[in-house]
Formats: sequence, C-alpha cells, structure tokens
Amino acid sequence: MTASGVKFRAGVADDAPAILALVKHLGEVEGRPEAVTISVEEMRDLIARPDTPARTTVMMDSSGKIIGYAMTARKFSSFKGYLIDYIEDIVISPNVQGEGFGRLFMAELARLAEERGVKRLEWSAEDINSNAIDFYNHLGVEQEAGRIHFLLDEAGISSLMSRIRSG
Repeated sequence: MTASGVKFRAGVADDAPAILALVKHLGEVEGRPEAVTISVEEMRDLIARPDTPARTTVMMDSSGKIIGYAMTARKFSSFKGYLIDYIEDIVISPNVQGEGFGRLFMAELARLAEERGVKRLEWSAEDINSNAIDFYNHLGVEQEAGRIHFLLDEAGISSLMSRIRSG
C-alpha cells in the first residue's frame, strides 16, 4: 500500500470499533494489554460526547478503511501563555507500519495544531516502545528532559480525597 490516497477526518462514534482495535494493538505493543479496559460503547460515547476535551482524528486508506487514529487533548502553558495539544495516542495499523503513514499523520496533527492556533504538540511514549521512540527521534523532535509525570487513577483519586478529608 502506498501513502497516496490517504485521507484524514474527524473521528465519529461509528469509528469506535476500528479505533478500539488500534488501541488494543497499542496495549499489546506496550506489553500491557490488560490496561485497555474501555469498551466499544465507552469509546463511542467518548468520541461523540460534546463536552469531551479530546479530539479524535482518523486516517483512512484509499478504500476508506481506517488505518490509523490519533486522540489529542487541549492543554495550556501558563509559562508561555499558549495552547498545547497533547497527543494521547497516535497509532498506525501494524499492517502498514514502516510505509510512511506515521510521518504523514504527524504532519497532519501539526497542520491541525497550526490551524487551531496551537503553539506546541506534546506526547510521550512508553520506554519499552523502542519503535515509537526511534520513529520520533527520526522525525527530529525534542525529547523533554527533567520532568517526571505523575498520575492518579480513579482509586487513587478516592484514596487521596479520603486522606485529605481525614486530615
């Protein structure tokens, strides 16, 4: 397959099964398939939800089949005073990886960011996903140093609130 004829569009609720298949592939690549707990219905709701801060973009081949997807969320830099799009996921179907589609998708995300007045794109990669890291390095993007990411999952949020309330 060649990159000619590739089209991009905003994701819609009916794309949920294809997107979830790509998310499950990413979970496998990252060695944590059990982390993917979202259902097709939940994915459909996330994509269709009018108040979601996430934007879904899909890449289709010339026949209209989804061969990649990206989900971005808007952030803001208080230091710089500008908008940032955080790329939560960018996944290319394994049967077309290595054929230039990832490069095209990153270019599309950059074009969309510029069109929306976004001044920076940010994303991360699991440290075991050497293919993704090599791909990003090949693009010549900067790796951010000196920052440690933290997270609280649903149980962690509840636990934190309990500890705060109990004083």
